[in-house]
Amino acid sequence: MIAWLLWLGCADPDCSLNDDVVGDGIDQNCDGRDGIDGDGDGQASRESGGIDCDDSDVGILAKAYYLDADQDGWGNDTQEIWLCPDDVEMGLENNMLVQQGGDCDDHNATSYPDATEVCDGVDNDCNSAVDQEDDELDSSTTIRLYQDADDDGWGNLNTSDLRCTLEDGWVLNNRDCDDDDPTNVCMSTQCTFGDCELSLSVDAQSFDFVLIPAGNGIVGSPDFEAAHEPEETQIEIALSTDLYMLTTPVTMAMYATLLDERPSMFHHSPLCSEHLDCPVESVSFHDAARFSNALTLRINEQMNAPERALCYTCATDNTCAPVSDFTTCRGVRLPTESEWETAARAGTEAPFWTQSSDGILNDAHIANEGCGREWTLDNGERLEDYGWFCANNIGDSGDLFYGSKPVALRQPNAFGLFDMIGGIWEMTQDKYIDSRYIPATIPIDPYFPIQDAQTDSIVRKGGMWGDPPSDLRAARREPVSLDYQNGDVGFRVVMRP
Repeated sequence: MIAWLLWLGCADPDCSLNDDVVGDGIDQNCDGRDGIDGDGDGQASRESGGIDCDDSDVGILAKAYYLDADQDGWGNDTQEIWLCPDDVEMGLENNMLVQQGGDCDDHNATSYPDATEVCDGVDNDCNSAVDQEDDELDSSTTIRLYQDADDDGWGNLNTSDLRCTLEDGWVLNNRDCDDDDPTNVCMSTQCTFGDCELSLSVDAQSFDFVLIPAGNGIVGSPDFEAAHEPEETQIEIALSTDLYMLTTPVTMAMYATLLDERPSMFHHSPLCSEHLDCPVESVSFHDAARFSNALTLRINEQMNAPERALCYTCATDNTCAPVSDFTTCRGVRLPTESEWETAARAGTEAPFWTQSSDGILNDAHIANEGCGREWTLDNGERLEDYGWFCANNIGDSGDLFYGSKPVALRQPNAFGLFDMIGGIWEMTQDKYIDSRYIPATIPIDPYFPIQDAQTDSIVRKGGMWGDPPSDLRAARREPVSLDYQNGDVGFRVVMRP
């Protein structure tokens, strides 16, 4: 049976879109015929130019269908087809016809009247408003940008907005201490952050270190902390000496300067490729050890001080192991888990360091499932102001806001350390042990050395750009094998004064 296709519309202004009354002698839709409605069901017979499947049976009517080229369940109003029950039973729909019209773009399956408006440059919900112009925009597809009123490239922490794309006057970082003065940017001496206690220049590449003071602290989390894990048994520890720690994770540029290698999943990201200032990743423990030794050698070339010994021995196959006196070694090395966690807490016992007070997320917000926007801590501060994680990482691989971000764009902690929250998982030197015992006395410089380079794993800390807040807590610890290389793990280094 043939399906009839009606193309509606006419040039005469006296014409209507529908010939609603058939058999009245008036051609309302200007199609040259009025039609005969023998059974009075409102549809003219096919023989007279109408659509009625059976003009002698009022119960058999044709139904309107619409071509659904993109198969999103919504049809194109300009592609209307009337089908009889037999037509449908014979499969004439062919999965390309639907009974609801209204699709504003039948060549895009993400665009239809019931769709959710997301950041993709498309009118998803067919209301003629796109992305930020649409009040119904799903904020989970946006990213928080900060106003740069003085156009110095640095954003104002106190003036932000959720947007889909980078725009003039808005930037990714939130570290401008005076957004009315372009000469007063966050790396200037007029600001309270961006300073460091030790800065080294290697082939024009800067390596900035801050001092982590010796003293007592805690590692692990109490049982009542949201997302607490059994392996996070809380104990008090002591660090016997001050420690210099790199202010950021080791970047692509730092790594390339010393080893002339560029391993990275995000090397070609539009945010990372220009200055190579995203964290280096897709590196193993052995790569981190080689980098540490290389930086030690360059420091010995530059500094008028007793020569620093290498903290790793590396074989010709580039596999490395820590020296026996690792924690007292004065060369560049990975931090122990206790050193890293002490640095991340910056004098507090909270799961997150923030400027105003201890940063805590309650159980209702820290669940591992899903990740929405506005991760506001109990003290009123936004966690996304301090690091990159699933709340401000969006899109698919290749998109501007997907994956790794340049270092030092968010707020540093009290020690001047950037990206201790999220960004990239950071390797420590400790062997991963899943049951931490409570010692009788406070352990000094605790450290669990690896025993077998083939089977042991080390502890990684801090979470990364795609993780929920539960993984960003200071106490959070996960194992990573010594030869693991992927886009979620990097490292930063330390050395004794």
